[in-house]
Amino acid sequence: MSREIRRNRPGGRLYRAAKAAQRAESLRINQHPRHKISGSVEKDLVASLKLGWSPEQISGRWKQNGIAITHETIYQFIYRKSQKEEQNLYLFLPRKRKRRRSHATHKKHVLAGKRLNLPSIEDRPEIVDTRSRLGDFERDSIVSPRRQGSGILTIVDRKSRLTRIGKLPTLDSNDAHRLTVSLLKGLPIHTITNDNGPEFSMYEQTSKLLGADIFFSKPYSSWQRGTNENTNGLIRRFFPKGTHFNSVSEKDIRAVEKLLNSRPRKCLGFRTPLEVHNESVGCCNEF
Repeated sequence: MSREIRRNRPGGRLYRAAKAAQRAESLRINQHPRHKISGSVEKDLVASLKLGWSPEQISGRWKQNGIAITHETIYQFIYRKSQKEEQNLYLFLPRKRKRRRSHATHKKHVLAGKRLNLPSIEDRPEIVDTRSRLGDFERDSIVSPRRQGSGILTIVDRKSRLTRIGKLPTLDSNDAHRLTVSLLKGLPIHTITNDNGPEFSMYEQTSKLLGADIFFSKPYSSWQRGTNENTNGLIRRFFPKGTHFNSVSEKDIRAVEKLLNSRPRKCLGFRTPLEVHNESVGCCNEF
């Protein structure tokens, strides 16, 4: 109702129903007919989806060829076919969701993990970006499917790429706090940069015990913790997605940690993280 009135009050004048009806009729007459996805267009759509193209990419390419069909129309077509059980085209979408999120669910997803007054990565000292010192860490967790049961905590030094991994009995913030303190005990430490996971909500206690400043990256900006994300990708080679960490032993985790810390890295001039760490601190630690 409010949009209807706003559309038909040019210059703030009074709303007149007859004038609004005339305007709506003229817009309807001038409107281009909707393109239906059928025949050769449908075949092209299915072929493009099978190539891994997203609806937005398909829509953009069609627009170049004079076919004005929006990505929203393509999504509606895909899920309409799915509901009628004619074709499971949603399986070719990047997320492979069987049902689309409602607007309310999408909003809830976007706002998830946003907590007020967290120390922002924008306030982190500039020296951290230079990777010139040990003790600037990035921290994250890898969880079991649907965040059920246990997980693992991963902490990576930005300079040396030294990696510490520990098993989280639960995703409770107290477990993450205690494990972080245990894994970093005895190491030089200046800062920790987290994602916005609720398991890091006890950051103030962690900061106090370790004497480190803790910062949070922006939500859905994993590139701001690229070192940690890359390391998690390496860890996933040993614990693929779908792994239930309840069945993963401490021995298995220690073995993966040792392998990563003794693995030559191109970014380190093909030295290992352990070698770079020991050269910097002037001793021979083993983890």
